[in-house]
Amino acid sequence: MTALRERGCLVGILALLVGADGIESELPAPEADLFQQDVAWSPDGSRIAYSQYSGGADYDATKWGIYVAGADGADARLLVENAINVSWSPRGDR
Repeated sequence: MTALRERGCLVGILALLVGADGIESELPAPEADLFQQDVAWSPDGSRIAYSQYSGGADYDATKWGIYVAGADGADARLLVENAINVSWSPRGDR
């Protein structure tokens, strides 16, 4: 069953890349607008922290920031500018 699901995902991705007319199309680079990575759950599971890059297509290391949001992603706020790596303290207060 898993192999069939994976094959279905691959077929779906290929369908996006090759349009109905058979011409390959390019997907936009995630760096062009916004890129998020290193998602970490708080110890109590109520919040997430993540790194976000918002520097556009021309890479600029100073455009990274660490954000915190509710478990559903709502109410995101910037905590630290010019930072990438995310982790929580054991008690979840930092």
